[in-house]
Amino acid sequence: FIDLSEKLEDLNGIQDKIKDNWLYRGERDRPHLHSTVLLALPLRGPEGEHHERKLRETVKASGTINMKLESLSVERVDRLKPAEAYSLVGKFTSPDLLKFKKSFIETLVPEDLKDDQHQARRDAKLEELRKIHDPYQNEGHVSLARCKAEHKGDLEKLVKEFESIPAEKRLIEVNLIV
Repeated sequence: FIDLSEKLEDLNGIQDKIKDNWLYRGERDRPHLHSTVLLALPLRGPEGEHHERKLRETVKASGTINMKLESLSVERVDRLKPAEAYSLVGKFTSPDLLKFKKSFIETLVPEDLKDDQHQARRDAKLEELRKIHDPYQNEGHVSLARCKAEHKGDLEKLVKEFESIPAEKRLIEVNLIV
């Protein structure tokens, strides 16, 4: 994941405007603000070592990742049923991050599928790996806060306020670390 706890501090103080009594279960996400990059990477054994080596190589080759916080939205948190809660979600645009994820997933394709003769099997394997390690298929997102249903309107006001923040103030640079 990409640690965003210090990268998104400014945002015209939007996070500071979220009152504690708005929060679902009193949870404030700031200490754990992150954007997940890849999922389901094995941690142990030969497969874990292989993934870690390929990940380190891809991180080293990728350099700085530029991201732009493109938009904020208010989305219902479906997994909290039967309770009703809404999340203030930031969505990024980042061709650099897409390129990184694609490059890493390509390193996981077995060598015997990398020639032109096996293109269909290679494409199928890439799709299988993408569904495992990059199921969101986006350029990054972050949940800024989960709030009670009665504060959905308050969150929507913050979205409107965010829209007035100049694009250059929404840019962040990150260096991935394994």
